[in-house]
Amino acid sequence: MRTEKEIIDIVLDVAKNDDAVRAVIRTELLPVREYLYSYQFCFIVDDIEKYDDDSIFETCFGKRVLLYRGDKNYSEMFDNTKAHLMVLADGITLVINAMDKETFIRRFNRENEYENVWIGDTYQKILDKENILPDIERLKETQTIFQGIPTEDEFVNTCNEFWWVMKTFAEYTLRKEKVKRCILLMRKAFYPEKMDTLG
Repeated sequence: MRTEKEIIDIVLDVAKNDDAVRAVIRTELLPVREYLYSYQFCFIVDDIEKYDDDSIFETCFGKRVLLYRGDKNYSEMFDNTKAHLMVLADGITLVINAMDKETFIRRFNRENEYENVWIGDTYQKILDKENILPDIERLKETQTIFQGIPTEDEFVNTCNEFWWVMKTFAEYTLRKEKVKRCILLMRKAFYPEKMDTLG
């Protein structure tokens, strides 16, 4: 399995060689993990639609064995964002959320109606080609409520999400981490009718 430095280096290399990427922020920095590593990044981009292609990150970070597109399940949580949640063949989980500058600034300043639990609690700027980002700040997670009868597409996408949540739950369990967010996601998967009563 590759080291943290190797993952960051390859992410920066991909970003530097992509003219559409203006900046990179690493998110979800805590807790520090000893194994079953996962890494999340926001790519600030000029051309957001370029990243709607499922194949755009298919091979550049290594062999991809699983892709989950969070933006296709919960568009209200991924405003103007293309979310690529990937598991690579060496066991690394890598998440790239591509968004434009304005979208990131709104999220950074907590101006969105929905707080996105997928993007992370902490932010660290690691690349800024034109000094467009604010200072580093740790953000507090808020809970998002889901209600209503799903469409067929929403149902199919949620089934796909279920497998992603199971994989995430297994990682947190093996790391012996107590993460409320993961429990909320599992409860949403099994008891969606009770989501409006969760505390």
